[in-house]
Amino acid sequence: AQVTAASASQRVRLSAGWAQSRFANRFDPALSGDSALVPLREEARAARFGELAVEPLRGARLGRIPASLAIAVRHERADPLYRTIAAFVQSDRDQHTLEATGAIGPLQFQASAGSGRDNLADVPSLLVTRTRARTLTAALPMGALVRAEPDAWWWPALALTWQGTTQRGDEIPDNGGFRDASQLPDQYTGALSANAGWQRAGWSVAYRYSRSVVDNRQFQRERADFIANGHAATVNFSSGARLMVAVDLAHERQRSLEDDVSATSRRVGGQADWRPFGRTSLAAGASLVHTRDDASTQRGRSLELRLEASQGFNLWARSAEESQARAFVRWARSGIALRTAGISQPDLTQWTLNAGMSLRVF
Repeated sequence: AQVTAASASQRVRLSAGWAQSRFANRFDPALSGDSALVPLREEARAARFGELAVEPLRGARLGRIPASLAIAVRHERADPLYRTIAAFVQSDRDQHTLEATGAIGPLQFQASAGSGRDNLADVPSLLVTRTRARTLTAALPMGALVRAEPDAWWWPALALTWQGTTQRGDEIPDNGGFRDASQLPDQYTGALSANAGWQRAGWSVAYRYSRSVVDNRQFQRERADFIANGHAATVNFSSGARLMVAVDLAHERQRSLEDDVSATSRRVGGQADWRPFGRTSLAAGASLVHTRDDASTQRGRSLELRLEASQGFNLWARSAEESQARAFVRWARSGIALRTAGISQPDLTQWTLNAGMSLRVF
């Protein structure tokens, strides 16, 4: 059963639903044998959801700045052992979410906060896990903020994403296989990503910074934490629809606070697509990655190369812009080299060559 309602202006909307599943596990004498089993009973389980959405600001203005704001509250609960045929639903979950989406001038943002738990039947031998999650995303084109001219490409478009999740177990379950409190999960995971992009006719540049934190708060494991930082840059060049070239650079470093060791990864990559004439297409790609892991005293290098040539053609009358069929040839080569504590391992290299054709009937 489901019910929906809304105001005449659609600024207030309500949606709610309820469902029930019934499960009958029939008696099977081949499984029981000579044992006396507890009689099986038919069980019914339910699930429900509700959502309330409100738009307190629609087409509003803060002084001379346009503003909008939409708020949504959601509740979902699925009983243990609940099942449905129509769609996949994760059972034994109770979740609540508060979400806000809005804009202030050129700034657009979305924020959410949610919480949930499992083991809704409070089975003594099962662990109760509680989860809390917070997210925030924002996008701001600096050119629009300062009211720059449309061709003022030097003002970047900024984007920010942050997410924090905490998962914690309540108590040690009875006969659940836990030895002590150090095995109870208690961990915070945070991730931050900041992007800046510049774009002009014929080329674009993007830079991305990322940082993630794993804060382990388990008893006697408080120092088992990890911090990772990453930098990446991408440069794209294009000449109409015939030629596109992209170059990627990336550097990542992960540090273990407990062992005070780090692992790094550096990557250089590129790809190119060229359409010299008609429906002929040539593509190439390359990637070189260097890794270093101080914990295992291991160094590594991997190289990947890719080439592809394809030709489109029509089998019967068709428009000049489209191809009914395309034949292709693809070649790829990859190689890996490892060295551990000064000892070089045998290099691993493989290559593949394949050809085929795709056909569109309609």
